[in-house]
Amino acid sequence: MDGPPVPWLQRFDKASRLLLCTLMSGHWGALAAFRTLQRSLSGQGASQDFSWWTFTEILCSQEPVLTGSEETLAL
Repeated sequence: MDGPPVPWLQRFDKASRLLLCTLMSGHWGALAAFRTLQRSLSGQGASQDFSWWTFTEILCSQEPVLTGSEETLAL
């Protein structure tokens, strides 16, 4: 995976991008994401490489965008 297929995925680390891409993969995405997460967590005893707190913070954060005819930067 060279770069994220969707620009907003750049904010996430590799493990989170894999989880999100799997979730977006279609009909069986949720089950595949669950299995992917299980596999990644079973390799690390305390799941040190995957942080739910960081994942949800990035997922829920707002990204600044240009709005209006003056294209002012706003959240």
